Amino acid sequence: MDRKKQINFHELRSEPIIIREEGSGTRKIMVEALAKIGVEISDLRIRMELDSTEAVKSAVAEGLGISFVSRSTLIKMSEDIRIVPIANIDLHFNFNLIYSRERGLTSLTLELIECLKERFSGLN
Repeated sequence: MDRKKQINFHELRSEPIIIREEGSGTRKIMVEALAKIGVEISDLRIRMELDSTEAVKSAVAEGLGISFVSRSTLIKMSEDIRIVPIANIDLHFNFNLIYSRERGLTSLTLELIECLKERFSGLN
């Protein structure tokens, strides 16, 4: 693939794609975003399905294909991986916090929530 600053999703149709396994949150977000632009997962040239983000990143680093991963997973990124934004596609992942109603939120949990907000703000 050329070294572009941004690509149109339809340019990816001929690229071998590595995706997460069925049931993965990343895959669900990808499938939903693609459906919004009229693309089905069956329209893609799926090369392999893997069960972890680390496995996906390793496969991409080895040149086996391209993939979609959360930006937050790219903090410790191989030098062999390049990030290219996709034009006109909206990929977002919502986090939900669950807790026991009986126990409520402890001060430690509240501190964790603040750390997570700080860590993930601006990653959209």
